[in-house]
Amino acid sequence: MATDPTLLGFGALLAVGGSVGYAKKGSLPSLLAGCGSGLIYAWASQDIVVRKAPAQALSALLVAVMFYRFKASGKFMPAGMVGLLAAAMLAKLSL
Repeated sequence: MATDPTLLGFGALLAVGGSVGYAKKGSLPSLLAGCGSGLIYAWASQDIVVRKAPAQALSALLVAVMFYRFKASGKFMPAGMVGLLAAAMLAKLSL
């Protein structure tokens, strides 16, 4: 059972991003979503063969939500960047 560093890194990035969103704007939804998503990716990274489906579903959800937020705001950061990274993660998980 090997750890997937890509999933673990993306999970850490999401957790840090949610924490920064909370620290800068006081956004509790950012904190909960970022840390929750980060935990799911960290959990999935421990045994990707068995836990691939939840990571794929989360990636698809992040792509949809973040690209919608990017389109609505017109700002690439953070929604556009997270959407692109989630799309890359979804492509990696689909191979």
